Parts: sequence; C-alpha cells; structure tokens
Amino acid sequence: MRQIYEMSTNDMVKIIEEELSGKVDCSNAKVGGTAGKTEVIGIKVKETGEEITFPFDYTMNEDDFRVGVKNYFDMRVWTRQHESVLKELNDTGRYIMKTENVSLDMPEYKHIMMEVYMWLANNMPTINIKPEDVSLPIWVVFKSDAAMLPSPNMCLLELEIDENIVYHLNINKWGMILNYSYIPSDEIDDKRHTELLKKYGISDTKAYMSNFYPTLKSEIKNSWMRLFDDNISINDGKECYGLIWEIKKEWVID
Repeated sequence: MRQIYEMSTNDMVKIIEEELSGKVDCSNAKVGGTAGKTEVIGIKVKETGEEITFPFDYTMNEDDFRVGVKNYFDMRVWTRQHESVLKELNDTGRYIMKTENVSLDMPEYKHIMMEVYMWLANNMPTINIKPEDVSLPIWVVFKSDAAMLPSPNMCLLELEIDENIVYHLNINKWGMILNYSYIPSDEIDDKRHTELLKKYGISDTKAYMSNFYPTLKSEIKNSWMRLFDDNISINDGKECYGLIWEIKKEWVID
C-alpha cells in the first residue's frame, strides 16, 4: 500500500477521476496549500462550476485518500418506510415509489391528490436524473429526529447518498400546494390575489377543486412553480424536506 508521500500529483488526480468519474474536471488540478494544510486544488464540479479541494497529509496512505475522495459528495438522510420496503431492498437491491403506495387521507379526492403529487414529480428540477421506471419521488429528512417515530410495521432507514441526487423542498411552500393554495411572489402579489378571491367570494381550495373557476385555478397552479424558487419564501420559512428518486440497498447504513 503506497503512502501519500510516495504518490505524485498525477497519481492523486487519477484517483479523483476514477472515484468521481463524470462529476469533476481535473484539467487544472495541482497540489497546493498553506502552512499546515496541503491539498489537491483546481478541481471544478462540472454541474455547478464550483471549485473544490481535497486535503491530505503525509501520514495518509492511498486507501485513506481514495475513501475521502469517494465520500466527498455523500450525505446522511433518513426516510420512514413500511417494513415491506426493507424486504424489497433485500430481495431486489432497489426500491422505487409507485402510485399505489401513496397513502391518501381523503379517498374521495384521490384524483386531486394524485394530481398534486404527479405535478411535483413532473416539475422537479432533478427530473433529468429520474429513472424511466419511476413515477413519484421518495421523501427523506436531514435529521433523524425530524422523521416521525416508527410505528408498527414501519421502519426508519438511514441512507448515505450522493448529495447531488437530493432535492431540497421548502416545507412551507409544499404545505401550501397540498392545500391547493396560491404561492405569491411577494406581499404585493399576495394582496392582489387575496382581493381577487374576495371578489369571487371563494377560497383557493374551493377554486382549485371546482370546475367553475378555470382562470383562478390556472393562476393557482402556475404559482406552484415558485416552490422551486429559493428567492421566494413564506413567513421566512427555510426548513426543507429532501426528495430522491429511488433507494438502493448499498445506500442503507446497517
């Protein structure tokens, strides 16, 4: 096993390219640093253009460096699932959400609820990485205590995954969509829309669920795209859920 001091810059760059294939540009990589800190610098994330570095010290060996590189983009998330999901993971190595798995509290409004969830799936910014056989995203949280406590037949899965496959979804704005509400762009827009509802003597929910207010319903639904605009917040709420498209068995931490 080679020690870091026995490796050249090209050796380290080769490891980075192997472990993060397709994710980074190493064309300008070099070793640099300041007193007490040495690192491989000049590496760019292809998707964002962000420059990243990989620190190392001369007590490390090749495997230490490789593991650090491999886990660079990893993050921990938790997801509450039925125990059958764990069985499916063990049997097939993978789990994806199906429309029939969605728990609906109001069966009489099933078609509207599914419309909201399918709207989310079809408009998520990460739709470009959605596998072809997936219909709906899977919900995750970023702290274990943020997940609902396990109940009979339920389990809490801890996952270690690439942070680039997780979409951060604003909780406040998503709650408004679940209530079929309008997401205003600012206070002025909020006031304008509220006055419009008063004029018709109706609420957002009734307008959305009715067939008699197509213009209002269209305005409400079009506003939902603000869910993905980080510059727009509701009551300064910044808390987020996470969304991923699938769970793989190798992501589950024992």
